[in-house]
Amino acid sequence: MNWITPQVIHQLEQLIESPPSGSGRSVAIVGDEGSGKSELVNYLFDHLSPELYFAVRYDFSEKPFPLENFFEQLLKENQRHQRTDCNHFLQLFSEDKRRHIEEVLQGRVEVPGNRAEWMRDLFLHFTSWLSERKKILLALENIHLATVSELAEAKQIVQQLNSLAGLVLYSFIPEKLKKNVLDFDQTVLLPKLSVKEVEERVRKYFSTDPFNARLITNQCYLKSRGNPQRIRFMLEGLYRPLLEESESGTLDIRKLRKVRVPDDWEALSGLVFRQLSPQEQQFLAMLAQLNSPLLEEDFRYFVRQLELPEAAVERWFRSGLLLKKNQGEYAKVVLAFLPWKTWLKQHVSFEMFKPLLDSRDSRFWLADWTRKYRFSHLFYECGETNLAVQLAEREAFYLKEIGNPAEAADRFYFLVRLHHLFPDLIPNIRAILEALGEVYLQLGAQENAFEIYRYLRELHQAGLEKNHEESVQAWLNASIEMARALVAMDAYQEARYLLREVLAKKILPDELRAEGFRLYADIEWHTGKKEHAVERYRNAQEIFQKVGNERQVYEIYRRIKQFLRPDTAEQLEYVSQTLHSFDPSRNRPEYGFLLRDRIQLLLNQGDYLHSIKDCLPLWRVLRRHYLPRLEIQLGFYFSEIHAFWGKWKYALGHIRRLIKENYVAIHPFFRAQSYIQLGVLEKEQAFYHSARDYFEKGLQICQENHFIEQANEIKIQLGHLYLSIHAIIRARDYLWEAHRWAQRHQHFEHLRQSRLYLSHLALQKGDLSEARRWLKEARPLIEAAEDRVDFLNYLYYFILYLIHQNDLEKAKTLTELLIQRAGELTRYRLVGQWLLVKIYLASSQLEKAEKFYEQARELRRRLHLMQVEYLFSCEGARLAHLRQKQALFRERLREACGAIQELLARLDDPIMEAQFLESRDHADIVQWCKEADWLKK
Repeated sequence: MNWITPQVIHQLEQLIESPPSGSGRSVAIVGDEGSGKSELVNYLFDHLSPELYFAVRYDFSEKPFPLENFFEQLLKENQRHQRTDCNHFLQLFSEDKRRHIEEVLQGRVEVPGNRAEWMRDLFLHFTSWLSERKKILLALENIHLATVSELAEAKQIVQQLNSLAGLVLYSFIPEKLKKNVLDFDQTVLLPKLSVKEVEERVRKYFSTDPFNARLITNQCYLKSRGNPQRIRFMLEGLYRPLLEESESGTLDIRKLRKVRVPDDWEALSGLVFRQLSPQEQQFLAMLAQLNSPLLEEDFRYFVRQLELPEAAVERWFRSGLLLKKNQGEYAKVVLAFLPWKTWLKQHVSFEMFKPLLDSRDSRFWLADWTRKYRFSHLFYECGETNLAVQLAEREAFYLKEIGNPAEAADRFYFLVRLHHLFPDLIPNIRAILEALGEVYLQLGAQENAFEIYRYLRELHQAGLEKNHEESVQAWLNASIEMARALVAMDAYQEARYLLREVLAKKILPDELRAEGFRLYADIEWHTGKKEHAVERYRNAQEIFQKVGNERQVYEIYRRIKQFLRPDTAEQLEYVSQTLHSFDPSRNRPEYGFLLRDRIQLLLNQGDYLHSIKDCLPLWRVLRRHYLPRLEIQLGFYFSEIHAFWGKWKYALGHIRRLIKENYVAIHPFFRAQSYIQLGVLEKEQAFYHSARDYFEKGLQICQENHFIEQANEIKIQLGHLYLSIHAIIRARDYLWEAHRWAQRHQHFEHLRQSRLYLSHLALQKGDLSEARRWLKEARPLIEAAEDRVDFLNYLYYFILYLIHQNDLEKAKTLTELLIQRAGELTRYRLVGQWLLVKIYLASSQLEKAEKFYEQARELRRRLHLMQVEYLFSCEGARLAHLRQKQALFRERLREACGAIQELLARLDDPIMEAQFLESRDHADIVQWCKEADWLKK
């Protein structure tokens, strides 16, 4: 029987079925306690076609595991039961990569970095792929019960689902939700039922006549406030007994008048409970004590085993005491109404359902399915300590396995407490203590972890004194973990004493010795002793290299990298040394991350030849492992390298393929970065209009998602774009804003770029002193970075300044240095040749200018950079004019006019076109073109 009004159902169905707007939508289902929010979501899930929808739900009143692990559980469930959608998705990957995904899901292998982030990436990748076939729906129920961290996690997920045009349902009680924590497009309000609606439902509920229904409604309506759950509780607690007493089927009005209708949930819950049979009371009270809802198949098995009447079970669902919640291909049974569950937990003693627990032997309670539901504390409270211990151990390890450390810690500590009371009951207390210490460290409960490991060490003390090998190893392990907890607690002196004691042991295994050195290094780092920290880290790394623990070698590398200056030769040397300790044939993920770092460093230094050599082994790693973020980065690298070689088609192709990837579609950061890369590529080819469009698309994504650093990068690129077309005012606005942010946040890369561009802006304005000031401020940053490309850029802008300053001899010397240092960077060699033409032209050495102009012709043809072509053609026309070579002048002027005309066509903006034409940098060329009638627009 449905207590939701048809109007509400129709409204929700319309919102669900309305065509997507291109972005995600969110709907809030709001109502008072008992108004039917869960039942409305349930109705929707019951009626969704699995062929059309992929729908999942998470209820914050249940929390069987943290929200960040929810998607991992969904993936495991799909993979474990070989669901069709999951199988088809996995077929997208190579056999090796598919095996890697399955091994991670099964817990057989670890992934570098954040496991929850990797799982979220995989789930969102899956839903992104699935969104092309089905509609995606996520229901977040009772979100007013979420913690601050859970709300932040939910917002991140919702933000990414928006890009899939997915639908998100929230349900909450308005007065219990803080304002401004959620954004939603539409609201479905669950109103109170009218008198007529209540009367109709009462008649159907009891299958009684209209007279009885009207009597009941008239008496209870005001106290019920039209709330569906209040009405059902009143019907079960007050009126069902009266109807059952009536032999004629008509209510006795005298008895009815004696009924006192309460209006608070506690009194109503008590009334309902007293109408249940003892067996029903026991079963429902037991369900209230469980931390996880029962799967429907387990619930039905329970009912059959306990021989509960089917009629009673049906009445529980009709009255709202229980709710069957559908989730895809399975359903679970819950006490969905929180006040009812709370009342049961508070008012029913454990002794009441002891007969229920005693009704089955231990084999029933120790079946594999029972470990999910936490029966152990019930048996303990009822005096069944032996069985409680067995159940608690199974539950604790299960909770740890599914990624719920908080609940796992509770069960493990329960066992520790029992061990103090009954030492002989728990023979494997050491394994339990080790697991508890691990989950405490995972939870950040360092003090608790320390106490657990200290207790564990004491248990092994006797074995240590007798030199028992197993006890010695366990004692040393516990000592290292105690030290880890002390470091996390900032108790550095105590950690030092403990580590000295442990490291002095000659029997200390290599891996533990390395771990000891690492912890010692952490202490030195936290106390500001950088050199000592690096030395200790290197000691640890050497041992890990010796024993072949590549994972730990990489972890130490990540620590040491923090102490090295970014983008320096020192860092490049260190990553290369670390790579030598890896076996390339194993293609481990850590090897891939190291290759990624070296490629990035090589590209930053303009070493494209060596960087491309590292791309192939990285590609081999990515063929075997699911590392989507690394794949995106490799696509960016390939694009940058192809752009360097002037293969614009391939460079653009890599990025355009990335943008179409499902994974990129759900990650606004990578979408924004793709647009930045496309903008840079188009800018390099002087397609300024399309470059600006890409930059503005990227900027919009950054502003929507608060990607401040990325947004600043785009502003620098836009500033440079407007500089290239002499739009000084727009360039100034972007560059000043970007520089202010970079200075405020001490972002040295952005400071280097913005100061160089600002120096060029000053030159375009004719302010030589300001240009010199910006170059002077940029120089120490350039020197500190040890970046060849940055150095060449600095030389370029400094040479331009010297030419404007008429310091031509120094400009020539530095230009020769620029060409020499450019090496294989042909673009800079070509720019250097243009600078020489400009310098010799300014010093009236026309023959030399002509020589370098001709020398550059082949390189110009090969690179075909439109902006450079424009610059060369302008200087060529000036050179021919000064040499009084009329035929050559006309030929080169026509080339210059064509280049200007081409650039104007690529601007596609009247204002920018006017600014470009009015630039004094080519005023003479424009005038000559107009006189020859070769410049038309």
